[in-house]
Amino acid sequence: MKEKVAQSIRDLSIENKRILLAVSGGPDSMALFHSMLAMKDELNLQLLVAHVNHGLRPSAEEEADFVSELAARHGLPFYLLEEDMAALGRREQISEETAGRVARYRFFHRIAEETGSLIATGHHKDDQVETVLLHILRGTGVQGLAGMQPDGPILRPLLCVTKEEILHFLEQEGIPWVLDESNLETGYFRNRLRHTLLPLMRELQPGIDETLLTLSENAKDAKEIMDDAVSGFITRGKRRADEIVYRAKDFQAQKPSMQRAIIRATVLLLKGNDTDLSRAQTEEIRRVWNRPSGRSTKLAGLHFVVTQEGLVAKKESGRFQEALVLPTEGEVALPGGLLRIYAAQPTKEDRKNPDILYLPIDQADGLTVRTREADDRIRVFGSGGEKTIAKAMKDLKLRNDLRDSWPLLCRGSQVLWIIGRQKSEETRLTAEKPARAFEYIRRGYK
Repeated sequence: MKEKVAQSIRDLSIENKRILLAVSGGPDSMALFHSMLAMKDELNLQLLVAHVNHGLRPSAEEEADFVSELAARHGLPFYLLEEDMAALGRREQISEETAGRVARYRFFHRIAEETGSLIATGHHKDDQVETVLLHILRGTGVQGLAGMQPDGPILRPLLCVTKEEILHFLEQEGIPWVLDESNLETGYFRNRLRHTLLPLMRELQPGIDETLLTLSENAKDAKEIMDDAVSGFITRGKRRADEIVYRAKDFQAQKPSMQRAIIRATVLLLKGNDTDLSRAQTEEIRRVWNRPSGRSTKLAGLHFVVTQEGLVAKKESGRFQEALVLPTEGEVALPGGLLRIYAAQPTKEDRKNPDILYLPIDQADGLTVRTREADDRIRVFGSGGEKTIAKAMKDLKLRNDLRDSWPLLCRGSQVLWIIGRQKSEETRLTAEKPARAFEYIRRGYK
């Protein structure tokens, strides 16, 4: 096993990288730990260790100490998360099993981001078999059938070996490990699959493991072909802020299977996962995106719109729950950009810039940012005329799907600025004197 895993690690091309090892203390993660440690000098790796205490078993404290001492013995940084998974499950209305997985990966990704590391886990061939079967039972496409990959966002160098090989390796090397009794309980769905369904399938169909692994490899080949095609399409889209825009005729010219793949990839790009996207939702998005301008739908936490510019997918920014009180200096994140506030001496040229509003110092306190309300009006700068905010936004050709969430700078109930678009007559400066600048740093909305 040692040489097989060593070659698997070499194939990951991780020379000179920092690797965060997810170590529970069980046999799989201990095999991962010692395999990566053996390659540390050859590949010039910086290893870190992360452990999660789920707070579900009396032995959890001992396991955390076991892993902490292991890291200390080898001079490696150690990161510990202690969280009550039962409480997390109740809070987020998910099962304890799901809560444990969610908490673990949130923690691993946070530490990896803070330390500039790649994440490595101890998943092996048997886990791959279970994963593919689990995806089949729950309903899946090519991506789910492909299962876990050895490389990518998470490294899995042990996918080339079985659990039996891992246990034999640990015994041969005299490496201790701890037993997580919860892995033997059949209350969790995955454990029932492991201890009840798979043994029965192996009895009825010897070689089922290799059959599922071959299915996974075939699906991976098909997925790579589709991914290349989808990636080429997505790179032609306009990516800005929290949205992406495609040309309608380009999308509508694709076959339905390609359209579905584009939608899934778009959701993954904007949200980081596509687990909330069902087949029915994908079809609803396809239906909207194949219709004329003006159609829209909100699904999977995203807003899908057909505009004159093209097909838009964006995160739902929504309306402000309450007015945002602005500081006298600093930066405030807003939909579509950033508002930077600072003292300034405006010139005539500066005052013409639609992305910067200047107010006299004595009039720049107590301002708020909010979204539009039904009776909002603005006295348009330079015209002397007054319009409803709805009419002003329409005249500015602000996209329909952005109007309800577009930020307004206000003093009390008075709208001073449709930020980045239209100033009110009340903001006119009568002299060049020290002022407070409100500069809108755009992130691409039109």
